Amino acid sequence: MQAAEAEAPPSLLSEPSGSASFGGGSWLPPGKQHQIWWQLAAFVAVSIALVTAGTKFEDESARFLPESTTLTSTFNPKPSGYSGLFELAHRVGISCRRWQLPYRHLRNTKGMLIVISPGESLQDFELDQLLSWVAAGNKLMYLDSFSYSFSRKIVNRVGARITETDAVSDRRMSISSTDPAFAFVPSLTVNSDTRIEGGTALLKDSSGCLIAELEHGKGKILLGVVPALGANRHLSDESEWPNLQFLVNLFSTTDGDVLFDEICHGYSQAGNVFVYLGRGPAGMLFLQMLLILAVALGSTAQHFGAVKTVAAGRRLSSLEFINGLANTFRRAKAADLAFDVLNHSFRARLCKALAISSHEQDERLVEAWVEATGGAANEFRDYLASSTAALAKKHLTEEELIALVSACDKITEQSRVLFATKGGKPQ
Repeated sequence: MQAAEAEAPPSLLSEPSGSASFGGGSWLPPGKQHQIWWQLAAFVAVSIALVTAGTKFEDESARFLPESTTLTSTFNPKPSGYSGLFELAHRVGISCRRWQLPYRHLRNTKGMLIVISPGESLQDFELDQLLSWVAAGNKLMYLDSFSYSFSRKIVNRVGARITETDAVSDRRMSISSTDPAFAFVPSLTVNSDTRIEGGTALLKDSSGCLIAELEHGKGKILLGVVPALGANRHLSDESEWPNLQFLVNLFSTTDGDVLFDEICHGYSQAGNVFVYLGRGPAGMLFLQMLLILAVALGSTAQHFGAVKTVAAGRRLSSLEFINGLANTFRRAKAADLAFDVLNHSFRARLCKALAISSHEQDERLVEAWVEATGGAANEFRDYLASSTAALAKKHLTEEELIALVSACDKITEQSRVLFATKGGKPQ
């Protein structure tokens, strides 16, 4: 009548020795939890050192290796960039800043916008916004090679024309003009393979106009085919410093701020935060921190350690089923039915072990049981009488059921050898 329980064999689980369970809150033993922070700190320090060393190496190598791409941005400190002109304008007291907002916001600003070799051709609506801003009384300086027809939209819009000529590289032009724009400018070094037709020529050579000034509404547009006129590479040669002086002279005549357009180079204040963090050394460090975080999170899901044998605590037992069935009978108040089932099963099993019919009289069953087990006849006879009386009743209380089951368990224990040998005495 008692539930038989069997211990499940040990199982092999891939779990490191001494690791805590996930339900406990921490995935490291208490004595070693501080080690992960030291490891993360070491990773961060190494990452900072690698990024710093890599940046320094790149800066040094840039001094000897040519640029792979040309970027005429004030953020670019390399030879093709305009960071030197931007810093120079600041130092001489010109109010200048980088423009990183959509062109529609220009309506709230007054001054000169500098657009140099855009990465992509401006869209029609962007040109409309720029030209409307210029017509309101502002200035636009637009420098580009205009080598391709799709880059000439603004030239066509203002009524000018681009012609192709023989390319000139680092040609030094002597300047003798008394125009204030050429003050302290004895010569200019230019590179170009196109010329402008239209407007008033501000700078020209024997092949044509290099920079033209055009009226547009209340404002002015300076179109130039010399996009490298103020590039950083002119800083390395003192004889080419007049290029920067010429541009500074043009800036100083502006009524308002000088705005260096960075939207055309892909820099925007309204950009995605991850794009912003991904630029420069800080971006490299940020990406490495994300990688370290991913490794740390992954290690919480997969512990690293030697495989060891862990004893499983789960038991293979029918006790839960028995408890559920007992609760069902209790709620139904069917104690008599429960004892009827138990007594019938016990009597059938006992008669089978004694090799007699389950329909024999109680006295015959007592005689066979005493002969087989050597137990006390009166105790077994009392149980049979009590069970017969209980079955005759229409209702049993829970206390009566417990007493009868206890007596049945006692007879079962005394019959243990009998059940094990199927009714025969042990050899």
